[in-house]
Amino acid sequence: MISRWPDSDHTRTGSYVASLDLRNLKSRTCYQQVLHSFQDIVERHGMLDQQALQAWLRELASRWATSTLLHRARIIDRFLDHLLATGAIDHNPVEALREAFQLFGEQASPLAIMPNHLHQPTLSPSEAE
Repeated sequence: MISRWPDSDHTRTGSYVASLDLRNLKSRTCYQQVLHSFQDIVERHGMLDQQALQAWLRELASRWATSTLLHRARIIDRFLDHLLATGAIDHNPVEALREAFQLFGEQASPLAIMPNHLHQPTLSPSEAE
């Protein structure tokens, strides 16, 4: 049986980070911290959805520069893609946002669709035009 995410012992985040070709301990530690912070928000929120993603982004926007937050959001997006591929989650809310706003490619990120650096609610696709 496949274990679901979030998992209380952080096994999925640990095995995901271990599977990456990260060259030094500092990078592995950074990835672990980012993934754990996101998992903590999802657990507090009670479900993995766009609102949990926004809550995580808002919480960290006060601590990180936009460029750092963008990098962290990409870490989360790739992790969620991994969880989706392994059956640990049923959907990736970042993927749904990319599709809704027709954002594709490496530059697509949650920040691209959250106006005014996350202080306002996300626009619907029709409002974004």
